[in-house]
Amino acid sequence: MLNTRLSAEPALSGITLDLGGGGIPSYKNLLTIQGKFVNMDHIEEAHPTVVGNMETTYQFATACADTAILFNTLEHIDGYQHVVDEMQRVLKPGGKALVYVPFIFPVHTHQTEKFLVDDYFRYFKSTLDLVFSHAGFLKVDIQSMGGLFLVVAEFLGFRIPYRVLRIPIYSFCMLFESLYRRRKPGISVQRYPLAYFVVAWK
Repeated sequence: MLNTRLSAEPALSGITLDLGGGGIPSYKNLLTIQGKFVNMDHIEEAHPTVVGNMETTYQFATACADTAILFNTLEHIDGYQHVVDEMQRVLKPGGKALVYVPFIFPVHTHQTEKFLVDDYFRYFKSTLDLVFSHAGFLKVDIQSMGGLFLVVAEFLGFRIPYRVLRIPIYSFCMLFESLYRRRKPGISVQRYPLAYFVVAWK
């Protein structure tokens, strides 16, 4: 879902600041980046452009970036409001933040040699709207992604070790999801979101 959404995103010009994505994140190839790409991460082994802790003041000037992106990271941050506040600070007037956060998703942690990347939060759509509004973003658009049978497919996929067996399961779940949405339009993705994609403008 994230890959499909990012492929449809208009080209990013100017300076794109990636927070928490490591050195060369896979989603970078899905975005059309026409300007400079700079990323910050506290895991030095990931070889980011800038090594820094997202829960402190960022090493970037105010209003220096045209776009700030934060994918699959906010749930691992204790001081989430500070992170969103800093995103707003480093963006130029008219700049935008692109954020992807999971909702109905298993607990996921990552242990490096020096750090434990823990899993702290899941955010409701209304929570995200409040967090970004409190940070001073002028407009916030939040897209629910998923649906009942896509949630089923996701969790079954984690339990099935062989990719070849996942394909028919995913196909059947997508078919059932399509039928369910025809019967009850708008309900499935709103009640059973796998994730949210946020676009917020300064």
